[in-house]
Amino acid sequence: MNRLVVFLVVIAAMIGSYLWYRPLVRHNEAYRKRIMELESQVRRDEIENRRLESHIHALQHDPATVEREVRQQLNWARPDETVVRFERLPPARPVIGLGRPADPR
Repeated sequence: MNRLVVFLVVIAAMIGSYLWYRPLVRHNEAYRKRIMELESQVRRDEIENRRLESHIHALQHDPATVEREVRQQLNWARPDETVVRFERLPPARPVIGLGRPADPR
């Protein structure tokens, strides 16, 4: 009988410990997941930072890069150049049936 009581007390202590620490384990898992997400974001930000630093360096030291940026962003051209711009067409109306345009009603 004495062994049975000790066994039940040990089992009860194990169950109590499990119930006591389970919320802490869940919080720990959530924190680990958040840390992994943040580390991933840090890696992406570091890559973006290197790209931007490279672009800044090129803008500061490469005249061709400056010219390309001015042409693209400000639509500038040299006086002897002709600029041709292409615009996208609006999407075509859907066709319903046997090749007839959709009824606008």
